Amino acid sequence: IALRFKGKSGAKSGKQGGASKKELTKAQLTKKLAGLKRSIKDTAQTTAEYSAAIAERQAQINAMTSDLEGATAKYGELEEKLNDLQVSINTQLYEKQRQAEAHAKRQRMLRRYQALEQGKRKPVAESEMPLIERQLAEANADKGKVKDLISAMREKFDHLDEVLGRVLQLAEDE
Repeated sequence: IALRFKGKSGAKSGKQGGASKKELTKAQLTKKLAGLKRSIKDTAQTTAEYSAAIAERQAQINAMTSDLEGATAKYGELEEKLNDLQVSINTQLYEKQRQAEAHAKRQRMLRRYQALEQGKRKPVAESEMPLIERQLAEANADKGKVKDLISAMREKFDHLDEVLGRVLQLAEDE
């Protein structure tokens, strides 16, 4: 009755009882245990090798990171030095140009004086003096307006302060 719903394979195993399960002998268990211990030992050794390799790679990464940080810092210093040199060069070029223009202006004035002295140019007549003084006053007023405009632009556009400062200096040169 107990075998009624088990089918053919269940009926056969029921007749044999627990003998269908393969039971291991002590020697077999010892052999299997030794294999498992060897496998654990190999796995531990492999894990140690991988851990050492990981530690070595981590040390290499740290060294490269330190080198990169040093190189980046040096690059930043060089960039800053480059900017300082560029500002210095630009300032010197500007000053050279300003001095050249001032020199050319003085040379023109010298030629005018020499022409007056040699009689190649007529001196200004007394009757024309009021007209010349009025024109000079107008030119000075216009120059003042230009200076005010440049100053206003310097305040409004901070990023152009250096350039506009040079322009203002040119406007002030006489």
